[in-house]
Amino acid sequence: MDRTGRLDRLRSRMTADGVSQLLLSDLLNIRWLSGFTGSNALMLVSADRTVLITDSRYEIQLAEQTPSWIAPVISGSADGDRADDHIVGSLEGSTLTIEADSMSVAALESLESAIRDAGRPVDLARSEGLVADLRRIKDAGEIDRLRRAARIADAALEATLTWLRPGKTERRVARQLEWEMAERGSERPSFETILASGPNGGMPHARPSDRQLVEGDLVVIDFGATVDGYGSDMTRTIVIGNQPTDVQRRWYDNVAAAQAVGVAAIQAGTALRSIHRDTHGHLVASGQNGVYQHGTGHGVGLFIHERPILSSRIEGDVELGMALTVEPGAYLAGVGGVRVEDLVVVTPDGCEALSRFPKGLVPSL
Repeated sequence: MDRTGRLDRLRSRMTADGVSQLLLSDLLNIRWLSGFTGSNALMLVSADRTVLITDSRYEIQLAEQTPSWIAPVISGSADGDRADDHIVGSLEGSTLTIEADSMSVAALESLESAIRDAGRPVDLARSEGLVADLRRIKDAGEIDRLRRAARIADAALEATLTWLRPGKTERRVARQLEWEMAERGSERPSFETILASGPNGGMPHARPSDRQLVEGDLVVIDFGATVDGYGSDMTRTIVIGNQPTDVQRRWYDNVAAAQAVGVAAIQAGTALRSIHRDTHGHLVASGQNGVYQHGTGHGVGLFIHERPILSSRIEGDVELGMALTVEPGAYLAGVGGVRVEDLVVVTPDGCEALSRFPKGLVPSL
């Protein structure tokens, strides 16, 4: 992956926004720019210098993971120096911009204290989403990792189908699904697996419970695998016993048709909000009860819910290289739920579906 190109894009954005020095505290933004995966880091970016600060636990890892254009700094030595001291010592101007959407109040107060102790006349400015906006567009290396994660998820769900039978608990089947992903190379689930059967499916973000699957249950399965930090995201709804009722078929068909409308709407240059409008509107027009109130989808990358969020309030257009989910659903309290979701990447011809597991209450494999 071209990390130098990412840094160039960030510096161009900084110049456009009037940012001379940017302090990154979001670990995923730091990983995206540098490749460093440690759990403690700060990165200072200026026009001609990039400094990455971590502690002694990661000294070897820092040297192995980061490119030569990063100046590594290890804090917490025997002298008791702080990361903030290194930040202040590396400043080249009188203004420092922080990531206001990731830096904690305590961290901000510590930085302000270090600035006062150093007697430096530094003004702190705040920025939100500067790097996150750049991360919306995936490069070839990122798309490859997303595709591989989706393939793992497809295969893992197929291997887990035999566990979807009466008497098995939601928790047991969910753990089997996660094991199947791990066996195929997933680093970890990309988020907490949702496997909700029967009435539990009426909760969009239900957690697997000890409820046993029952013949005729609708089961909502929302899950993903991870490859090199990049996660997949897919939802399928399956009936236990292969004999859905007419009501269940109609419910599923309504949601699946709306989802297909949303995927078809993804074209470079299309207004992002129109994807939500078309998908949600189609499901409402079908007469389906319990139409979803959450967003229609979201970006996916190093974080499972990245920008953009597909809702009625989102600004901007679909762009080439975006990785997006389309996930309408319908939920009835005490009855159950249906959700269908694919992860797609925007291409010159529309979009490519990375999720390939067959749709249908009884998937045809």
